[in-house]
This record gives sequence, structure tokens and C-alpha cells, in this order.
Amino acid sequence: MALKNNNFLFTKDLRKIFVNFGYLSLLQLIGIIGPIVIFPYLIDKLGKENYGLIIFAQATATFFVVLVNFGFNITATQEISQYRNNKNKISEIVSSVLILKCLLIIFSIILLTAIIPFIPEAKNNYLLFYVSLYLCLNDLVLPIWYFQGIEEMKYITYLNSFSKILTLILILVLIKTPEDYIKVPIIYLVSGIIIGFIAMRIIFVNHKIKFVYLGIRKTLSYARSSFYIFLSRASFVLMESSSKIIINSFFGLSELAVYDFLLKITEALRKPFSLLSQAFFPYLSKTKNMKMSKRILMYSTLVSFFVYIALVLASDRITLFFLDLSEIDNVFYGFLILGFSIPLSCLTWGLGENVLVVKGHLKEYNFSTILQIGIYFLFAGVLYLMFGTLTFKMILLLYVIPIFFEVLLRLYFVKKFKIFGNT
Repeated sequence: MALKNNNFLFTKDLRKIFVNFGYLSLLQLIGIIGPIVIFPYLIDKLGKENYGLIIFAQATATFFVVLVNFGFNITATQEISQYRNNKNKISEIVSSVLILKCLLIIFSIILLTAIIPFIPEAKNNYLLFYVSLYLCLNDLVLPIWYFQGIEEMKYITYLNSFSKILTLILILVLIKTPEDYIKVPIIYLVSGIIIGFIAMRIIFVNHKIKFVYLGIRKTLSYARSSFYIFLSRASFVLMESSSKIIINSFFGLSELAVYDFLLKITEALRKPFSLLSQAFFPYLSKTKNMKMSKRILMYSTLVSFFVYIALVLASDRITLFFLDLSEIDNVFYGFLILGFSIPLSCLTWGLGENVLVVKGHLKEYNFSTILQIGIYFLFAGVLYLMFGTLTFKMILLLYVIPIFFEVLLRLYFVKKFKIFGNT
């Protein structure tokens, strides 16, 4: 028994972690590979301009997704993990989060209505921008934070797999000409509604979670606890979406389509490391096992460097498979620069959620993330003043530099608080 308690490798927790890591991996793999697979088809049928317009509308909607998410993906997951055996407490958490998300969606629609006349790309495309808010609805009706908190990711994996397959079939059947571009977000919206209905049935019927209203003060308390996480996440999305807006302004929608492709490939290779961090997060929240956290960080970072090198070496083949020879230089330099975000992200996720957040240093965690946006615009301004323009390569660098500084700052906090100690 002593061996079982002292050796992490023999615990039931490890088995559960890797089962959920498997489901998380499958979930994200489907979510990432689906868009990559369908990318050549959409480019062929819609053209780069219309595809770029869809990406621009999604980039705009992403701001509102962060607002609707409001950091609950971390705080709600953590709380549900801590109270997983208390149905009444989980009912309170789920109900409060869903109420807050509904209110934030309504606010997002109002805010979009106010700003949409000032978006040149939205002229004659209002419907595209409104329907792109399906991303917000998906965040509401697909509560990954609940299933991750109870460490039962199989449900959400099955649902998401069904949604992606349905979406893929509908796109292949319905998207035939450039004029069909408006159908793309509508297809995603319909798929999201279907799986959302099933997800809510699992929570409230199968798991017998009750919907309860706790009053305004108690409900808002859950928003207050997530506020700093929201700010940190908002700063990263603002940075990422700003790059897309800058590329559209300087180069046009065609180059935006190429940039989006580079991000999709890079994101696909970063995801396994994000998933590993997410899979261990509930366990580390309970045990505060920094020895295990440090071990995961070291091994995953080492692997991520090999992934980065392989990506750069394979850039030519990737270009010829998905795009054409004219984009070979953009893709090579894109992977050379953006690809470095793979090991950097591996480090910052491991030091952030699984170290600083787990040990209760939320202010330091959020400060390091919020600082990114300041560094992003500082370097953007300096580069523009020095060269009078921003090149495609400069914009790629602007994506990586803030993450590098975030890693340095988080390393400083870990050392300052002596979190790893002698582990």
C-alpha cells in the first residue's frame, strides 16, 4: 500500500489522467485536422478572397468568444474538480456559469451591432459577421470546463467528433461556388446547436445536475473570481487577432488566408502539449505535486523542440501539398518563426496553469499574460517607426516575441517564490 501511495505511476489518478489526455487529444485532433483537411477544398471553391473574409469575420468574433468564456475554462474547471463529489455545489457552479455566459452573449450581440458599421469588410456582409458569433454559442453549449472538471472527457469527445463529421459532410455537399461563402458559418452554427442540445441533456438529465438560481450577488461572485483570467486571455486573443487585422490592412485577404494556414498548422503541433497540461491540471490542483509538474515540463519541452525542427524541415512538402509553389518562401519563414512558438508555448503553459495557478499565484499568472499585449504593440510601434511599414516576416515575429517575454517572466516568478525548491 505504501508503494502505491508514494509512487505516482501506480495510482488510479495516473490512469484517469491518461484516459482523459487521450480523449482531449482526440477532441483537439479532430478540431484541428478538420479545418486543415477542408482548407484546400474551401480555397478551391471560395477563392482566397472569400476565404480570407470568413477568417476576418471569425477573428472579429474571437474577441467576443473571449468575453463569453470569461476565464471560466480555468476557474470553473478548477472549482468543479475540487467539488466533484458535491452535486449541489456543482449545480451552483454550472448554473451560475451558464447564466453569466448567456448574459455575455447578449452583450456581445449588442456590442457587435454598435461597432459593425465601422468595419469596412462588413459592408454588404453584415450577416456573415453576425452568424460568425456561432463561436460564442459553441462556447456556451459545449461546456468543456464541466467535463474536464469531472475528468470525463469521453462525452465531449464523442459529441465534437460527431459535430466535425457532420460539418465536413455539409461543407462538401453545400459549398460549390464562391457565392456559398455565407453558408460556411451557418453550417458551423447548425452543428453547434445540435451537439449543444445533446451536451445539456447529458449534464442535466444523465448526470442529474440541477439548474438553480443563486441570486445576482452569488452569481456575479463567479465572474469576479474569473475576471483576471479573462483579462489575461483577452490580451492574448487581442494580440493574435490584431495580427490578422494588420495583415489584412497591409497585404489583403489573400495573404490573410496564408497566415491563417500557418497558424492552423502551428496550432495543430502545439495542441498535444496544451492537452498534456490540461489533462494534468485537475490532478495538480488537488495534490500540488510540483515534482510531477517539473518533470512534465522538462520532458514535454524537450519533445517540443524536436517537433519544431521537424516542422521547419518539412515546410516545402507541406507547402506543395496544401498551397502552391509561389507560397514556398512565405511558408518556410512562417514555420521558422511561428514554429518557435511550439516550445515557447509548451514552457509558458507548463509554468502558467500547472505551476503558478496551481500554487495560487493568479495575479502573477495574469500579469505575465497581460504584459504580452503591451510588448506586442510596443514592438509593433518600434518596427513601424524604424522601417515605415510592417512586413509579413515582422508580423510573424510579433506573434512570437511576446510569448518569449511571458516565459521569461513566469520563470522569474517561479524562482522568486521558490516553487520548485529542491524538486
